[in-house]
Amino acid sequence: MDAILLNRVGNIAYLTGVVNSCSWVFITRKGGHLELVLESDAAMYRNNSILKDIRTFRIHDPFHLFKTILEELGLTKSKIGLELSRPGLPQHTLDMLRYAFPPTVSFVNGEPILEEIRTIKSEEEVQAIEGAVKISELGMDVAIKNVKPGVKESDIVLEAEYAMRKAGGRITTLNHVGSGKRSCIAHHTPTQKVIEQGEVITIDIHAGYGGTVPISPGPWFAERLIKKWKKPTGF
Repeated sequence: MDAILLNRVGNIAYLTGVVNSCSWVFITRKGGHLELVLESDAAMYRNNSILKDIRTFRIHDPFHLFKTILEELGLTKSKIGLELSRPGLPQHTLDMLRYAFPPTVSFVNGEPILEEIRTIKSEEEVQAIEGAVKISELGMDVAIKNVKPGVKESDIVLEAEYAMRKAGGRITTLNHVGSGKRSCIAHHTPTQKVIEQGEVITIDIHAGYGGTVPISPGPWFAERLIKKWKKPTGF
């Protein structure tokens, strides 16, 4: 593998310190590296990224710049690693990459080397993980406190995410609440359903902090057995 091309938020945040969903990072075996970012985000990148070679583009994806960059980095005949492990890159992105790169460039899965690197945590990373866990616990506590008859599933998530954002967290993925028959669904995206007496509530809440996102310890089954409620429906 001669170079790796990154687009996934978590990997870029880990390697650069910047959380941004519209950016690309080239890192070569010979030590070359550069970032491609939206022009509107360039100032933020320059303030926060450990990488200093930052190029800008105006459209959503900088595919038109890849040919020039390959020539500059000496990668016109190379093997480039992409983020192909699950969930991988969207098919339309892969198609555009194949169109933007010459046929002399081949793609391989470059993510295993990133996974190996990311298993080693610095003290700063450990602190970020602890911060993410603390904020996620706050969100869970707020969610559980808002569980009561007459409240919508979506309102519980709203209150939890509001509290986590106020505490400095980022909402990096969907948070889940499912009630009644919906509590046994694997990915219970919150709906406008109103919680009724006696229902089992499934809650899955987490937030990011400092480029990290904790894995939720659950989902938590918040069986709010308030005495005035009727017998839980179960599954």
